[in-house]
Amino acid sequence: MKPIVGVIDYGAGNIFSVGNALRGLGCNIVIATEPEMLKGVDKVILPGVGSFPDGMSKLVTLGFSSYLREYVNSGSPLLGICLGMQLLLSKGSEGRETEGLGLITGSVEKLVSTKNCRVPHIGWNDIYGDELKSMELFGNIEIGSSFYFVHSYHVVPSDNLKVVYTNYCDQSVVASYQKENVYGAQFHPEKSQKVGVKLLKNFVEL
Repeated sequence: MKPIVGVIDYGAGNIFSVGNALRGLGCNIVIATEPEMLKGVDKVILPGVGSFPDGMSKLVTLGFSSYLREYVNSGSPLLGICLGMQLLLSKGSEGRETEGLGLITGSVEKLVSTKNCRVPHIGWNDIYGDELKSMELFGNIEIGSSFYFVHSYHVVPSDNLKVVYTNYCDQSVVASYQKENVYGAQFHPEKSQKVGVKLLKNFVEL
């Protein structure tokens, strides 16, 4: 039976490329604009681009904030991508301090630019970290693989997580994390060609 993957559409980014990548893997897709549409799905993806305050406001208004907390507590797999990954943390500092979903303890902070390294971070970067080999998202993905990033803020978790990193502006930036059934990817797997498709396949097959 094909897995059913719910992709949350809360008006914070292009969800169609994520949906197309999942369809290419043979998944059935539910593009959900309200929590009730996610009944019966096997897994949920929270994508997103844009600002932390706006994204969080939309999740609360549409009822997804309480849904996601209950969904994670049920033990079902959740993957946050880019802004979606950031919204899973306790708080964000963009514009004003904003409370996040609190599924991962920590904060979202602005990347620091340097003379030779500008923010936002846009482009391909390699990932590294000793915990990569034990992280379910990275099965058959090698240390040093490159993924496509677009972001100005990054997560600073204080939970005990499994984490892999990338290097940008001489900073070790969290590229992906895992806490039990909660997974995050700062990069865009749907835009990262074959290695990104492999990562999504690993999530679908959890």
